[in-house]
Amino acid sequence: MRNCWWVFVLVLFGAGSMASGKKGTSVLLSFHLETGKDDWPKNAQAVKMGEPAQQYYFKLIPVITDGEIKWFSPFISEDGVTYGCAFKLSQHGANILQQVTSAPENHGKLLASNVQPLDPESGPLRSYVQIDRRVDDGILVVWDGFTDRHLRLFAERFPHARDVGAR
Repeated sequence: MRNCWWVFVLVLFGAGSMASGKKGTSVLLSFHLETGKDDWPKNAQAVKMGEPAQQYYFKLIPVITDGEIKWFSPFISEDGVTYGCAFKLSQHGANILQQVTSAPENHGKLLASNVQPLDPESGPLRSYVQIDRRVDDGILVVWDGFTDRHLRLFAERFPHARDVGAR
């Protein structure tokens, strides 16, 4: 029965990838809200993050997917090695982000980004932000963890902020 659950999850993520895909790319970017251990393994994924590594749990169902992204704006992260990105969300995505960040029960929780692996050896990116305030502008910022390859794939999929006259 447990194998059937994982097949369902893979089919669900695969269908979401095909349905939200643009220009034939298979990258799927999603954002997942932190949850408790009680939701694992049925409704949550266990992830070790940070230095030293700590155990976190994130909902399997994303709160926001790449289908909600209107444009992106990359920047060099503080580590000087990877990139961060600001993602402007559609009105629907902005409403979701506002609801998630304004809910008192989510204050202090993490919102993790997940990118489908780019090759068999790499795992999904696990960068996160801590929810510490309400976000009203519809811009979701991931501060680090993206590579040149991610940015090239994002450029194929989303308009760059400079091309849409973003502020």
